[in-house]
Amino acid sequence: MARETVSKYISLRRNHPAWSLLASPKGPLILASLKSLIDSSPGGVVLEEAVERLATVFADYANDSEFDLGEDHPLAARREIRQWIKRGLIVERDGKILATDAFQRALLFRLEQEYLPKELVHRQLHAWVQGADRIAQRFL
Repeated sequence: MARETVSKYISLRRNHPAWSLLASPKGPLILASLKSLIDSSPGGVVLEEAVERLATVFADYANDSEFDLGEDHPLAARREIRQWIKRGLIVERDGKILATDAFQRALLFRLEQEYLPKELVHRQLHAWVQGADRIAQRFL
């Protein structure tokens, strides 16, 4: 049973956008960076503005051992955003970045962890994981 459950979670981590986003090594930097931009521009954030903001955040965290950011922060930011678009974590329309449901779920997960009582969070997370398991069953 445990092996089967682990396999399901691995599949979810690989295939479910919200899991991908939360598991991304640079995810916290990108979530924090893009959240403020998206919140201030609900109609979409100009791609170049998002790249500039993320490059600045990468530069700010360049010496943090938690992140492997390299030297060329603008290039790394552009690549990371392109990967997020490719995986469906954010979308680009008419040169603007927009949040997806997966992006919003990841933010909601963070807010739940920060603001809701732990027991409630665990129950909601358990219900969400059960739902994700049911969905995953359809694809396995």
